[in-house]
Amino acid sequence: MVALRIHTGHDPTAAIVRDGKIIGDVPEESFSRIKQSNNFPNKSIELYLKMADLENINEVDYIRYSSMTTSK
Repeated sequence: MVALRIHTGHDPTAAIVRDGKIIGDVPEESFSRIKQSNNFPNKSIELYLKMADLENINEVDYIRYSSMTTSK
């Protein structure tokens, strides 16, 4: 089983778990070099799919999406 977690908003990140083991969990800013960006974590997701030996997102069993908005 493969599960992907996607968080957008402040400090976007993605994480992937395969058969109960964490494959990766890194904030998108590690790739974009933009602190506290609001970008969707595309680069994180691409890397984790490769690390989990998946050809595309359709091979993921579960996707959990969350977003957080902050008021100023």
